Amino acid sequence: LTSFGPVLVDIMGNEQFMKFYLGSGFLSSIVGIAVPFAHWVVRKQPTILAVPSLGASGAIFALLATWTQVFPHERLMIVFLPFYSVEAQQVFPAIVGFDTLGCLYGFIGNSFLNHGA
Repeated sequence: LTSFGPVLVDIMGNEQFMKFYLGSGFLSSIVGIAVPFAHWVVRKQPTILAVPSLGASGAIFALLATWTQVFPHERLMIVFLPFYSVEAQQVFPAIVGFDTLGCLYGFIGNSFLNHGA
Protein backbone atom coordinates (compact mmCIF):
# COMPACT_ATOMS: atom_id res chain seq x y z
CA LEU A 1 0.00 0.00 0.00
CA THR A 2 2.80 2.39 0.83
CA SER A 3 4.64 1.53 -2.37
CA PHE A 4 1.82 1.78 -4.91
CA GLY A 5 -0.82 3.81 -3.09
CA PRO A 6 0.70 7.31 -3.19
CA VAL A 7 1.41 7.10 -6.92
CA LEU A 8 -2.14 5.94 -7.65
CA VAL A 9 -3.56 8.67 -5.40
CA ASP A 10 -1.70 11.23 -7.51
CA ILE A 11 -3.23 9.76 -10.67
CA MET A 12 -6.76 9.02 -9.42
CA GLY A 13 -7.24 11.63 -6.73
CA ASN A 14 -8.09 10.94 -3.09
CA GLU A 15 -11.79 10.26 -3.52
CA GLN A 16 -11.49 7.99 -6.55
CA PHE A 17 -8.60 6.10 -4.95
CA MET A 18 -10.58 5.46 -1.76
CA LYS A 19 -13.59 4.28 -3.75
CA PHE A 20 -11.40 1.94 -5.77
CA TYR A 21 -9.46 0.62 -2.76
CA LEU A 22 -12.48 0.08 -0.51
CA GLY A 23 -14.58 -1.28 -3.38
CA SER A 24 -11.87 -3.79 -4.23
CA GLY A 25 -11.65 -4.90 -0.62
CA PHE A 26 -15.43 -5.16 -0.37
CA LEU A 27 -15.71 -7.24 -3.55
CA SER A 28 -12.88 -9.49 -2.42
CA SER A 29 -14.58 -10.00 0.94
CA ILE A 30 -17.93 -10.81 -0.69
CA VAL A 31 -16.29 -13.43 -2.91
CA GLY A 32 -14.51 -14.83 0.15
CA ILE A 33 -17.89 -15.32 1.82
CA ALA A 34 -20.00 -16.33 -1.19
CA VAL A 35 -17.81 -19.10 -2.58
CA PRO A 36 -17.57 -21.15 0.65
CA PHE A 37 -21.31 -20.62 1.18
CA ALA A 38 -22.06 -21.85 -2.36
CA HIS A 39 -19.78 -24.83 -1.75
CA TRP A 40 -21.68 -25.61 1.44
CA VAL A 41 -25.07 -25.31 -0.32
CA VAL A 42 -24.04 -27.59 -3.18
CA ARG A 43 -22.19 -30.24 -1.17
CA LYS A 44 -24.10 -29.91 2.12
CA GLN A 45 -20.88 -29.99 4.08
CA PRO A 46 -18.56 -27.39 5.57
CA THR A 47 -15.37 -26.66 3.74
CA ILE A 48 -11.87 -25.56 4.67
CA LEU A 49 -12.54 -22.57 2.43
CA ALA A 50 -14.88 -21.15 5.07
CA VAL A 51 -12.13 -19.09 6.65
CA PRO A 52 -13.24 -15.52 7.38
CA SER A 53 -11.50 -12.83 5.38
CA LEU A 54 -11.76 -9.07 5.20
CA GLY A 55 -10.66 -8.66 1.60
CA ALA A 56 -7.54 -6.69 2.48
CA SER A 57 -5.21 -8.77 0.33
CA GLY A 58 -7.65 -8.52 -2.58
CA ALA A 59 -7.60 -4.72 -2.26
CA ILE A 60 -3.80 -4.67 -2.26
CA PHE A 61 -3.77 -7.02 -5.25
CA ALA A 62 -6.12 -4.64 -7.09
CA LEU A 63 -3.72 -1.75 -6.42
CA LEU A 64 -0.77 -3.80 -7.64
CA ALA A 65 -2.68 -4.89 -10.75
CA THR A 66 -3.66 -1.30 -11.53
CA TRP A 67 -0.12 -0.06 -10.99
CA THR A 68 1.32 -2.71 -13.31
CA GLN A 69 -1.12 -1.68 -16.03
CA VAL A 70 -0.45 2.05 -15.64
CA PHE A 71 3.35 1.65 -15.43
CA PRO A 72 4.12 -1.54 -17.39
CA HIS A 73 7.83 -0.77 -17.91
CA GLU A 74 8.69 0.17 -14.32
CA ARG A 75 11.05 -2.27 -12.64
CA LEU A 76 10.04 -4.07 -9.46
CA MET A 77 12.40 -5.75 -7.06
CA ILE A 78 11.50 -9.00 -5.35
CA VAL A 79 11.77 -8.67 -1.57
CA PHE A 80 13.77 -11.85 -1.01
CA LEU A 81 15.91 -11.34 -4.13
CA PRO A 82 16.90 -7.66 -4.00
CA PHE A 83 19.51 -8.11 -6.72
CA TYR A 84 16.84 -9.27 -9.17
CA SER A 85 14.23 -6.97 -10.73
CA VAL A 86 11.52 -7.48 -13.33
CA GLU A 87 9.27 -5.23 -15.37
CA ALA A 88 5.79 -4.64 -13.97
CA GLN A 89 4.20 -6.10 -17.09
CA GLN A 90 5.85 -9.44 -16.20
CA VAL A 91 4.72 -9.35 -12.57
CA PHE A 92 0.99 -9.18 -13.23
CA PRO A 93 0.69 -12.37 -15.35
CA ALA A 94 2.94 -14.21 -12.89
CA ILE A 95 0.75 -13.29 -9.91
CA VAL A 96 -2.46 -14.06 -11.81
CA GLY A 97 -1.01 -17.43 -12.81
CA PHE A 98 0.03 -18.23 -9.25
CA ASP A 99 -3.40 -17.26 -7.91
CA THR A 100 -5.10 -19.31 -10.64
CA LEU A 101 -3.07 -22.36 -9.62
CA GLY A 102 -3.99 -21.64 -6.01
CA CYS A 103 -7.69 -21.62 -6.94
CA LEU A 104 -7.46 -24.79 -9.00
CA TYR A 105 -5.40 -26.79 -6.54
CA GLY A 106 -6.53 -25.14 -3.30
CA PHE A 107 -3.13 -24.43 -1.75
CA ILE A 108 -4.40 -22.68 1.40
CA GLY A 109 -7.91 -21.42 2.10
CA ASN A 110 -9.67 -19.15 -0.36
CA SER A 111 -7.26 -16.22 -0.44
CA PHE A 112 -6.30 -16.94 -4.04
CA LEU A 113 -9.91 -16.61 -5.15
CA ASN A 114 -10.28 -13.37 -3.21
CA HIS A 115 -7.36 -11.87 -5.13
CA GLY A 116 -9.00 -12.72 -8.42
CA ALA A 117 -12.17 -10.90 -7.46
